[in-house]
Amino acid sequence: MGYAFDRGKNIRQASFMPGQNSSYNFEYKSPTIRDNMPSGYKEGEQMHHLVPAELFGAFVQNLSRQEAEIVINRANELGIRVGNDPANFIGLDKLTEHLRNDKYSGTVHSQLDDMGLESTELSGEQRAQFRGLLNKIATSDVQTRLDALPDFVTYIAEPAIEAGRSFRPQAQGVSQNKAQYQREIAEEAARELKQHYMELGAGDLPLTVDNAQNKKGGKALTQLLAGIRNTDKIL
Repeated sequence: MGYAFDRGKNIRQASFMPGQNSSYNFEYKSPTIRDNMPSGYKEGEQMHHLVPAELFGAFVQNLSRQEAEIVINRANELGIRVGNDPANFIGLDKLTEHLRNDKYSGTVHSQLDDMGLESTELSGEQRAQFRGLLNKIATSDVQTRLDALPDFVTYIAEPAIEAGRSFRPQAQGVSQNKAQYQREIAEEAARELKQHYMELGAGDLPLTVDNAQNKKGGKALTQLLAGIRNTDKIL
């Protein structure tokens, strides 16, 4: 199966949250997205994906959820947020900043067109080459896609992000996205360690995991951790 020019599919496949069995809201107008955009959002603005959904979609089309999460995780590590991740959005004025039009020449989509990143504006041989590249990525194996991601970030995603940040400098660039990824890794490790301790405690003490999370259901968490650190399972 080749690349499908299906925006909905691209957004759904790119919006999985690696390792969390969850997804970002597929409806980008959702308050859960708008309220968490690093650049902020003003009522009446149009939402713009910093990393184009069409282009990154090739990297996750025709993959299982687990495979797509592997690719998305690697993209996050390399400094790009994708799909309907709030950090992949900015809000723009429709006419003066967002869509290509005859009155304003410097909109973000005009800039993307100048970079050759707008397939709808390409024609002839250039259009065929562009679509051929998307099709090649969308039909490749996972490792090939992972190998291609660094170049995608350098030559396509980062320039597209910076085009958007020229309007909203508060939006996260590659370096800020890398820092966010490292924070997420640390938070995930802390959650897993906490859950590990809680499960050990629930096994050693007459508590359920739910009770271990609730101070009113047994020992406070700090007491529980102090107790199970002294067991042979920990030492």
